[in-house]
Amino acid sequence: MTISSALSKRNVHLRLSLYWIVVVSSLWVLFFFFTQGTEKGRSLWNTTFKEALIPNIPITGNNAARILAFAPPILLSSTLCYMFMTSTALPVQRISWIVNLADSFRKFQQLPAATEGRQLAVKNQFLVGESDFDHIAVCLIVIPCVVWFLGTMGREINTAEDLTTEGTVNFVASAAGVVGGYAMSLFLIPVSRHSILLVAMGWSPVNALRLHIWAGYTSFLFLAIHIILYVFKWFLYYDEPVWDQIKPNSTCWGWNQPNSMTLTEHRVSCRRNWYNLTGILIAVLFLVLLATSLNWFRRQWYRVFYLVHVFTGTLIILISMLHWGGFVIAIAPSIAYYLASTAPTLIQALASRFRGGVRITRVVQIPDAGGCIEVHMETNAQSQAALQRKPCLYCKICIPSLSIVWHPFTVFMQPQDLSSVRFLFRPVGPFTKAAAEALTSTTKSLVTIVDGFYSGEDRVQESLQHDHVCIVAGGVAITPFLSMIPSILAEVAVCRGGGGGCSDIPLKKLVLHWVCREEGLIRYILETYMRPNLALARELGFDLTMEVHYTGSKDIATYSALLQITETTDNGDITTSESELMDGLVKTSFNQPESFEDTAHGESESEISLSEATLKKYDAELRSDDKVVPESCTEGQRDTPEGQEVKAKGHVMEVGRMMSDCNDMLWRNIPLLLAAGCIMWVSYILIIHWYSIRVPSQNQFYTRVWGVLLALVISIVASIALECIMILDCRKHWPTGKEIAESSFPVTRAFQTIPESAMTTTTMMVGGDTLLAHANLVKWNRGRPVPSLLVEDSKNYTAPAMFLCGPVPLMDAVRQECTLEK
Repeated sequence: MTISSALSKRNVHLRLSLYWIVVVSSLWVLFFFFTQGTEKGRSLWNTTFKEALIPNIPITGNNAARILAFAPPILLSSTLCYMFMTSTALPVQRISWIVNLADSFRKFQQLPAATEGRQLAVKNQFLVGESDFDHIAVCLIVIPCVVWFLGTMGREINTAEDLTTEGTVNFVASAAGVVGGYAMSLFLIPVSRHSILLVAMGWSPVNALRLHIWAGYTSFLFLAIHIILYVFKWFLYYDEPVWDQIKPNSTCWGWNQPNSMTLTEHRVSCRRNWYNLTGILIAVLFLVLLATSLNWFRRQWYRVFYLVHVFTGTLIILISMLHWGGFVIAIAPSIAYYLASTAPTLIQALASRFRGGVRITRVVQIPDAGGCIEVHMETNAQSQAALQRKPCLYCKICIPSLSIVWHPFTVFMQPQDLSSVRFLFRPVGPFTKAAAEALTSTTKSLVTIVDGFYSGEDRVQESLQHDHVCIVAGGVAITPFLSMIPSILAEVAVCRGGGGGCSDIPLKKLVLHWVCREEGLIRYILETYMRPNLALARELGFDLTMEVHYTGSKDIATYSALLQITETTDNGDITTSESELMDGLVKTSFNQPESFEDTAHGESESEISLSEATLKKYDAELRSDDKVVPESCTEGQRDTPEGQEVKAKGHVMEVGRMMSDCNDMLWRNIPLLLAAGCIMWVSYILIIHWYSIRVPSQNQFYTRVWGVLLALVISIVASIALECIMILDCRKHWPTGKEIAESSFPVTRAFQTIPESAMTTTTMMVGGDTLLAHANLVKWNRGRPVPSLLVEDSKNYTAPAMFLCGPVPLMDAVRQECTLEK
């Protein structure tokens, strides 16, 4: 039995129940979208459901339908998830009948393929693999909006008696505006910090961002139709100048209508002008947001994109609430949800700022690695346990003295070191260059704020469903796999140690292809992280192989100071030599053209092992490059390279207050539930109450946003209260280091079983066109790999898997090859 399946069935069933609650909630919203285009559907929501579910709420008509469509699925499902979410992993296979159907489909062989005469083999894995979130977004957002829009137009055409051109323009423009507003009401959920609904679904915020993007595109499309048609009306059907139709006159800016005017006169005079003015503002802001969100702009000016996105997005929502009252009802649940998820996280970050930031214990400037920096942050046991339970996590990091923008970094751990969480980066952009310079300086002090962890799909459990796993990483993008591979080995160790009869674990082989151009980074990763993994795999008898594709311009002979060559003669004697043999080997085996095909058929093969003396020399070289943390950065005492001790400020890294899946007991969710529940429900009630009760006349446009402002104040107060409770009082009642260390560190326990002798050597192979038959090799190749050769080994297995992380061209090439191979 694996680590996750060893948990009680009750916890697993509870975890699956939360998943299905969110699924059913999504179907409820989809049902609303698909039925609003018909007269029967509108009657069902506006009358039947309203009288059955909310008979006493003084809201009727379409507003009642909007409350029923969005509030229950978002607020109720979120509250249940906050109440019952634990650290229990979401099972990879959630629908057994679909899995059985897919298994039966895989049995079909010799099906004609569309390209190059290829055929589907038994390894074809229908419905297996990572979900395409573009397809999910189209199904959840685009198609329902289009169906609603077309259904509304069809209903109006069928019911209209005298349909004039102006009338047609009116109802098409109105329908497009309504659909665009509803699409906009959904795009806050995927971008909320520590979104509990994404956690319940097992979706990564990175992937779910596609939902946010598609919701924005859909909203822009329909709002563009809405605005263009109304501008057409201004010029064609009204005699007054366009500017007079947009700008409200002086009597429209007061708190109430003038005494000399009746309410009806005031509406005729001002209402249309307010609609037109706010509509134009929304159009301009949407164009600015869309232009700055383009991929090339975002990559060149990320900070500008981030700040403009936040600022214009907020203004678009607020002005849309002024433009159309129904939008207030539709987006109120999303605003309440966003405040409940994000406000406590930002207050925790602000508190961390005043506490000195997260304590940085070590900064390693890796030699000959293109300026790569590795940062060690001191952490508590809860953070370390969260990272061991689910690897491939990332944090958002903010350094206020450099930038107020949050930047994501993948975090990982060294299984033998429970004191720190690490992240590795190469300084390429303005922020990373400034951060690298400040981190390696002995005169600058940095306050580093960390918000983590963020997770998604359980990559370890996914990999265990396959018999062969191939990992392709490029450069520093190897970091997610530095935590994933040890976790896989820990699962294998549990199974092969007699853990519940799981000796039939499907995974038989794991191959890591790493494309990298910095020889210093390769040395550091191999020695610091991969050598323990290879040693543990050797002890377990598990087939783990690593293949390095060196694409740098420097001669590989720079390794001669680190490596010694071990060769076996014909009579069985072992001979070794130092750099002279290495230099000769470089000239014959590595000095190849920049093509994988040319290096893949080298005739000479030699096995290389790291000698004890060179390892010590290399370790001393790395330690000499460690930079001392300034006195103002950490708290406690750390050794400098000179052997002196310094005192510094800061606090250990703590998991995010809203990280709901880090607690192993339900009662530990109480503070989270109280804070999130208070913010969500009070904010929602305030927004709805202020719109429906406090604003009886539609001329008071500006008062529609007061409920949102009050909700913001409530969320800040509740978040400050939660932070004070967690910092000042609840630490003695919530998880402690001793309490967690006994049960939540499976990866560390697995690596503690490695004998010391197994850590002294690492087997490597230089050249060659295939991996050797036995496991635990590091194979070196010069030049970029050919994608077809990366997947060659997977053809011999029936259920292979491919995990990718790296430059987009590399990943696209491998994906294309995998698609051809099915």
